[in-house]
Parts: sequence; structure tokens; C-alpha cells
Amino acid sequence: MPSGQSAGHSTPQGTEQRHPGWAARLRERAAETAIGLKDRLSPVVGVAADAVMVSVNGAVGGVIGAAHAVAEHLPGAPSSPHVEQVSRRDIWDRQERAATLARLREDMDRREELGPRQKSALDGIVHALRRDSMDRSYPGRILLAYDLGTPTRPPTAVVAVGNPDQASHVTWQVSGMGVFVHTAMWGTVREAAQLCVSQREAGARSPCVVTWLGYAPPGPWGVLSGAAALQGGARLAQHLHGWFDAVGRGCLPQAHTAVESHSYGTLVAARGLQILNRGIPPRQVDALVVSGPVGLPRDLAEDPEAMGLPAEKVFFALSDTDWLSAIGFRLSGRKPWKHYTRLPVLADEALNLAGVVGHNTSRHLPEGGFLHRGHGYRDPGSASLYRIARATTGLV
Repeated sequence: MPSGQSAGHSTPQGTEQRHPGWAARLRERAAETAIGLKDRLSPVVGVAADAVMVSVNGAVGGVIGAAHAVAEHLPGAPSSPHVEQVSRRDIWDRQERAATLARLREDMDRREELGPRQKSALDGIVHALRRDSMDRSYPGRILLAYDLGTPTRPPTAVVAVGNPDQASHVTWQVSGMGVFVHTAMWGTVREAAQLCVSQREAGARSPCVVTWLGYAPPGPWGVLSGAAALQGGARLAQHLHGWFDAVGRGCLPQAHTAVESHSYGTLVAARGLQILNRGIPPRQVDALVVSGPVGLPRDLAEDPEAMGLPAEKVFFALSDTDWLSAIGFRLSGRKPWKHYTRLPVLADEALNLAGVVGHNTSRHLPEGGFLHRGHGYRDPGSASLYRIARATTGLV
């Protein structure tokens, strides 16, 4: 499935059209060069270097702010006006939430004026928010932000499962390749709900899981580039900063924080935490879970502490039959994850847990036949979801 492109940003004739993969890698390398430049400048000019390297949207600073700023100004990168609503830091504000819901009602009223993909995204969001669209034991859903996109740029959305105003634990769930709002909104929100239920079963008092589809995920070839991860990570960091800001203002309660990510989403999460840790002020979450990862960018492999987490707080889940993870890692030329705590995903008869098969997050269907045998990383009843719930809540 092709990745979305920014509206209003034409692709220049010439090199990028002839060699799209090469151009994407050039953008990634340029961003990494900016990272190194900032690290060299900081000891010499101190605060001035941070000021120079602040991201163009002013929301995040430090090392990856520079990378995001560089990436945004290279061919093919999305321009900030088109993602303004989803990338805002104040999505946690109650008045902003009410305004977002009011805008959703307005978009429902003008549904017939929308394009097919926008209609599909709108329908998916509305369906996911309906209490009767899922098991009624699942917590209620709250729309935090959304953007219906354009004919050339995919929609984005952020939905909280559970009540963030009373949360004891907050987990951001980041998905990977080809997971779009207009095709997978309901399914990803259901996965968040299933994690939320598992966290409650693990002992979390009032968990809240955030379905974070706040970036344009790449297609199969785009997975080999880190450009979407840099851009998505910057946006994820904005929302994380916004949550910390809201807690600091007393608008939200203090909570245990975690990011749970899968496939290409592990790159987005890693970049987002790096930005968060190098931001102004620097901040860190309490845990990171990566499942089915597709490698780690070179600079993070050499300096994993840049994400702000020790190895015992980085949890790694990988099935022996996850060939897509291995292919994505090998073809991209990324480095392997080395500093982590392993989460077993094999079947556990003592706990009556099924093992993970393949790369998908959800695959198990009763009576589904051979193609649906086994469980995905986020399927209820899997060894993976059982342990992810405990890792994300600090109840390992």
C-alpha cells in the first residue's frame, strides 16, 4: 500500500522521480548529518546551538528537532500546515477535545461533500467511537485529534481508550506499515481496548491506551527509509510533550507512561522518545515495548540511551516465525536492537497462553482455517499481549 504524500508539495522532476528509494535515503542521511552537526556545535556555542537546531514548528528542540527541520525542507517531506491539527501539543485540553468532537459532527454533516478516502476515514472514526461497536466490557473511547487528509495525503487520528482524566497508566500504541485511518481505524482502536483490558487484568487501576495513528505510515518500499519515522517521531514527541505539559498544569493526573509499538512503528517510537529526551525540557517515559521491530537507526544503535531509557525498561518481543521483521531489518541496512529486556512470545501452557505466529498484530480468528492459525502480537490470549500489558504498566 503506497504511503501518503503531502498535498501542495509537488515532486520535482529528475532525480527523485527516477530514484525514489535513493532520494528517501538521502533525506534520512541528511537528517542524521544534522544530528551529528548539532552534537558538535553544542559544546562550542552551548545554548545557541540548541536555538539554531529547534524544529520549525517550535514544539521540539534539541538533536532530532534539527533532523525534523531538515527533513521537512527536503523534497517529498510533508509541510506543517497540512498536519497542524493532529500535531498540536494541546490535544489533551478538555476544551480542545470538545472542539474536536464538535468539528467531527460538522464533518459528519458534510459527509457527502468528502472524497471516498475521507468518507472512509470519517466512518471509521465514528464507528470506533461508538460504544456498541465493540465488546461492551471495553472502556469508552475519546477522540483527541483527527485530520481527514487530502486526495494526496492520508488521514490521521488519535483516540484514547479509557479516561485520561483519571488514568493511573497511559500507553501510546504506535502501529506500522500500511496501517491507515481510512482502512484500519476500528481495528487499531480495538487493539488498544484489548491492551487496556489486559492492563486492568494485570493490576493497573485505571489504564488509558492511546491509539496513535498520527503520521503517514510508509508502504512496503518506504519501510526501507527512515524519513517517515523522523517525521512521525517528531509528531509523536509533540503529543508526549503535550501530555507532560497538561500534567504540569494540573489538568491531568500523574501516571505511569509507556509507548507500545510494532513493526515500522518501533522506528517512529524510537525517534519520538529521542526527540522527547532531547527536547526543552528533556522528558522520558517509563517504558518502551517494541514487537516485530525492523531494526534501529544507526545513531540510536550507537547511543541507545538517547531514548532516555535503560535496557531494563526497553522490552523486545519477536517471534521466531516473523520473517517480515527479518526482511525489513536486512534490506534497510539498519542496526539490530541490542540493549533490551526480552519478552517471551512462545506458547505458555502453564498460563494457557498461545504463541505468536508471523508478523501481524492481529491474526487469530476462531474457525479461520490455516491462514489464521496462531496469534498475533496484540491478540487476546497470546503470550505477547499478556507480557506487553505487564511491561507497559511496570507490573512485570
